[in-house]
Amino acid sequence: MTDTAPQTGKRTHIFMLIVLTLAMVLPGLASLPVIDRDEARYVQASVQMAESGDLLNIRFQDEARNKKPAGIYWLQTAALKVFSAPDKRKIWVHRLPSVLGALLAVLATYWGGAKLIGRDKAFISAALLAAALLFVFEAHIAKTDAMLCGLSACVFAALSHVRHGSPSSKAIWLFWLALGGSMMIKGPILLALLAFTMIGFAVWEKTLSWVKPLLRPLPIITFFLIWLPWAVSIYIATDGAFFQESLGNDLGGKLIGAQEKHPGPPGYHAGLIWVMLWPASLFLLPALTYGIKIIRTKTSRETDRFKAVQLSMLWIVPFWILIELMPTKLPHYSLPLYPAICLLIGASLSALTDTQNFKTTRFINSILFGLASVIIIGVLIYLSFEYGVARQHIASIIMAVLCGAACLYAIFALSKTKIKPAIISVIIAAFILSFTGYKTILSGMNNFNTSARIAAALGDDLPRHSGKALASQSYTEPSLVYHLGTDIELGQGVRPLAIDALKMGRILLIDNLSDKQKGQLTALKNLANANNFCLDISEPITGFNYSKGDAVEVYIVKHAPC
Repeated sequence: MTDTAPQTGKRTHIFMLIVLTLAMVLPGLASLPVIDRDEARYVQASVQMAESGDLLNIRFQDEARNKKPAGIYWLQTAALKVFSAPDKRKIWVHRLPSVLGALLAVLATYWGGAKLIGRDKAFISAALLAAALLFVFEAHIAKTDAMLCGLSACVFAALSHVRHGSPSSKAIWLFWLALGGSMMIKGPILLALLAFTMIGFAVWEKTLSWVKPLLRPLPIITFFLIWLPWAVSIYIATDGAFFQESLGNDLGGKLIGAQEKHPGPPGYHAGLIWVMLWPASLFLLPALTYGIKIIRTKTSRETDRFKAVQLSMLWIVPFWILIELMPTKLPHYSLPLYPAICLLIGASLSALTDTQNFKTTRFINSILFGLASVIIIGVLIYLSFEYGVARQHIASIIMAVLCGAACLYAIFALSKTKIKPAIISVIIAAFILSFTGYKTILSGMNNFNTSARIAAALGDDLPRHSGKALASQSYTEPSLVYHLGTDIELGQGVRPLAIDALKMGRILLIDNLSDKQKGQLTALKNLANANNFCLDISEPITGFNYSKGDAVEVYIVKHAPC
């Protein structure tokens, strides 16, 4: 593997990375159901922003969403205005910013890696990132995390150029623009990651003189101009409530307690990374061993490979310790570190070609990779047979055979230090799994798509088109609001037995399996008979509410002429 490539090679790398990333993230983008509950809240808030024209306040129905800054909502609203319209409910449009974030992450990883470890290795690192399971999932859904990963990769890439004595204007501007953009996407998360890295350098080297080229006034002023005007405006508009909720309750709450029923012990992310980074996790232990070896070798400390490993390790380790210690645990917390992890893997590839290197870690890693592969493939097979139809059963079996064969060959190739065939095999395995999983298995599970099926069953009575009032007491998932309309009534305030409201054209959704609504359908029928009032009751819409882990059986109830 060479450390340089001609300009034509660079263009070829970029083209191949774009094609690979799109091949991983586009299948299923339009057909994958809206994911409850976070994605549904993001997309509905963006719809309301587009409907109202209010680009300052973020709302889900009448509730203020004082959790994340407006950046991702602005991007989704812009995509909605350009490619669709608020009343069309095309979920793929809302997901385009995540696709953009994924492309940004992959290309920035390549650009920064070319400076750190050479273009060929950077190309492999970026390709492994494009195939990573968690990365591909986040690129499929309309949230903040794929874009944050893209901006994190940009900051890391810019740092790599500055660290290696190439502080071009492009690198400096990219650093501050990406850092400013991250403030509008997810607040101070990337700033905290950068601060931990700089503290690590200060402790290690007793100086930060190498960052002086970054301290140019105009880029720094631009960094503040990206987010400060909105921050001041939202502070005034909410009388400080946004920051109290966002920084105090949301971010601060996650640091001191397990929020939203997402606890986890220290080591949670380290255990999960074998699945989340898959298939790049095939090379993870040897890469970590390589990194530790380089750091401990005194004679390597003035070399470029030492600087590459040092920057990667200081980007990864301090922040990793933080997220392991946080009481709240969610898999995507480690995603901003994936570009650096993949570059560390890329840096280790030359050492992996020697049969004498990393024998033990290669063996252990192969076992862990095999277990992760079985878990991932097994979950998709289970979902297809438990919730899918015959077509999905067949697709899952074909996927399991092809993907499993590619994984087995990759393990064999790694054991023989045939690194290039191993890399090609795992990327093929990832593509087979991603294409089949998102395009066929997950996208075709009607039981998981209850809200969209309710919207289809309503037809001309769909509230966002007809303006009719609709109420649902028990089935209250955010995706229902997205599909049906902003003004539907949800929750405890709904009175299912209010006959007068039905006479006025109100539509009811009754979940016959819910504890809250058991017996309500029968009671409503009896009440209607007693008042000479006729009802139009749909066929049951059955499904599975995965947010609660409950089966649902929803009836659409409305007034009908006798």
